[in-house]
Amino acid sequence: MVAKPRYGYFSRGFSLTDAEEIYSEEYVIDLITRFDLANDIELETLKEHLEGAADVYRTYLHNHDDAPRNKEIRSAINEIASLSEKLSFCLENMDDWTWHYFWRPEMSLRNQISRKLIEKDIKTFTSEFGQTVTMYEDENGNVTVTHLTEKDYLEALAVLRAYAERALSEVPVDKGGQTQSEALRMWVVNAHTLWVDLIGRDFTVSRHRGRPVSDSACFCCAAFKPIDAEIKESAIMTEMHKLTNRKKIKNSSK
Repeated sequence: MVAKPRYGYFSRGFSLTDAEEIYSEEYVIDLITRFDLANDIELETLKEHLEGAADVYRTYLHNHDDAPRNKEIRSAINEIASLSEKLSFCLENMDDWTWHYFWRPEMSLRNQISRKLIEKDIKTFTSEFGQTVTMYEDENGNVTVTHLTEKDYLEALAVLRAYAERALSEVPVDKGGQTQSEALRMWVVNAHTLWVDLIGRDFTVSRHRGRPVSDSACFCCAAFKPIDAEIKESAIMTEMHKLTNRKKIKNSSK
């Protein structure tokens, strides 16, 4: 399948102050009850940390996991290169009759500028076609007028093609395959901070027949469910295993 450009995609920033609430107070109270956390952390602190971790997850999900792949980026750049080349060809090779009608507004603009010079109306203005025309008079009465012309449009198209060619040389070729979820990785990192640094318990990952057994594993699976119930417990525990392994390697290298 040929990749298509992801027009309309824009990265999002963190929005801790106005982010959509994920955890109801009842759900957080249930977590405190189920995992006997009443003496370890306040309800407000736990909810605040869970909401913050959820917003980080959603931001990474949008900005990384769901971001345009390299093949989609290359597709967009190729389309820009193709369109700019085609438009340049059309402008440079139009017949004289077509040229006469197409570029007629240029003559109209020149006439408008001439009238303003005669009337001493020396100020920057926008033409009816959206061009910015800069008019400047120096202390000696010399007037400078600048605006885009046919030559400028053709040059701009050539520059856009050159930009596209440079970009294509720098965007890596997409190797395909499934990418690791940075969003889930970041959520587990924050869950580890919550469980170890704020609650003060060991972060262990044990399972039986694919289901979580240790308190930390059960807590993570339960705490993540309001964010996205479609994510499998096995995926959460896999990220937990990766994190604990990274920490073991880091500690052993000290």
